[in-house]
Amino acid sequence: MDENKLLKISLIGALIGVLILVYLTDSEVTKIKEVNGLINIKGEVNQVYTSPNLISIKIKDFNYSILLFTNELDLEKNDFVEIIAKEDEYNNQKQYLAQSITKYEK
Repeated sequence: MDENKLLKISLIGALIGVLILVYLTDSEVTKIKEVNGLINIKGEVNQVYTSPNLISIKIKDFNYSILLFTNELDLEKNDFVEIIAKEDEYNNQKQYLAQSITKYEK
């Protein structure tokens, strides 16, 4: 086979592969930043547990629970949120107490 033709086929195949990877990894990565003793977490909601006066949230790629003492927050799985929280410990387990939660569009 002609080398130019083989080179063109290889480049087209590589470009298609890169485009497929970009399409498949279109999820937002959780971002974590600490400022003045508070942590800023920005990411996708993975789980939401509600009970009277308490909401527990799990964020994708973040291993700790985030608690908010309220029952007036409308959150669902796959929502995107920015959370400002303070680190806490309960029963020797790290958790975060949310001071504010803001939903945003991706």
